[in-house]
Amino acid sequence: VWKEKTGYENQDRSGGSGMWIRDRPKSGQFRPGKFPVPRPGLAGDVPALTTLAQAVRRELRRARLPYDRKPFRPHLTIARPGERVTADDVAADRALLADYRGPTWPVTEMVLVRSYLGPRPRYERLATWSL
Repeated sequence: VWKEKTGYENQDRSGGSGMWIRDRPKSGQFRPGKFPVPRPGLAGDVPALTTLAQAVRRELRRARLPYDRKPFRPHLTIARPGERVTADDVAADRALLADYRGPTWPVTEMVLVRSYLGPRPRYERLATWSL
C-alpha cells in the first residue's frame, strides 16, 4: 500500500498520490528515536497534491483539530528501519534508488487512518472518501 501524508491530527490522514518517485531520495527523522529514513521526493502533478494537502489542513483547522504546521513536502516514505539498520546501510539503499523512476498511479481516494505506533504498529481505516 502506497501512501502520501497530506496532514496530521495526532494520527495519520493519508491519501494516495498521482505522483512518481523523482530524482534523489531524501532522508528524514522520525520521533521517538533518531534514525535515517529513506524518503524519495515525488514528481508529477505536485501542485494537485499540494492543493489536496492544503484542503486537508483547512478542514482540520475548521474542525479545530490540531495538525502539523510544518511546510508540506511531497515525499514517499519507503522504509522505517528504526535502529535495526545502520545509517551506512540506509545510505547504500538511497544510492541504489537514486536513479529509480517508479510507476505512476492515480489519486482515487482519501483515507483517514489511525496509527497505533509501538513495537508492532498497526493502522486502522476510519473513513474513506472517493476523489
